[in-house]
Amino acid sequence: MSITEISELLGNVGEFVGSIAVLITLIYLAVQVRQSKELLEKNERIAMSEVYQSRARTRIEYEALMVSSDDLLEAFSEWRESGRNADALDVRTRRRLHHMGNMMAIRADNHLYQYELGLLDDAAARATTNLIEKTFHLWEELDCQIGDRVREWHEEKCAKHQGTSDT
Repeated sequence: MSITEISELLGNVGEFVGSIAVLITLIYLAVQVRQSKELLEKNERIAMSEVYQSRARTRIEYEALMVSSDDLLEAFSEWRESGRNADALDVRTRRRLHHMGNMMAIRADNHLYQYELGLLDDAAARATTNLIEKTFHLWEELDCQIGDRVREWHEEKCAKHQGTSDT
C-alpha cells in the first residue's frame, strides 16, 4: 500500500468518525433542548400555580377583613349613598375608610396588572373595573393611594364615556 492510499484510507476513516461525532452531538443537543423545554414548561406551571395561590390567599384575607368589618362596610355604603363630603365623617371612620380604600385600590391595581399579563379571566377583570367605576371618586376624596394603572384605566374610561356622550 502506498502512502497515497494510506492517506486516502485515513481520510475516509476520519470523515466517517467525524460524521458519527456530528450525529452524536446533534442527538445530544436534541435531548438537551427537549429537557430544557420540559423544565421551562414545568417552571411556568409552578409560577402560575404560585400566582393563583397568592391570589387565593389574598382573596381569603380580603374577604375575612370585609366580614370582620361589617360596621365599616355599612358606614362606607351609607357615606357613598349620602353624597356627603368625606370631611363630614368622624376622624376614626374616615381613617378606617381611607385604609379600606387603599386596600381596594391596591387590589384593583393588582387585578388590572394580572389581567394585562393574561393571568386573570375576563369576569374577574370586569368585576374589578366595575369596582373602580363605582368607587374611584370616593378613593380620591379619601386621599387613597391610587396606582397609575388604575388612574390611567379610569381616565381612559372617562374619555371614552365623554366621547360617546358628545355624539
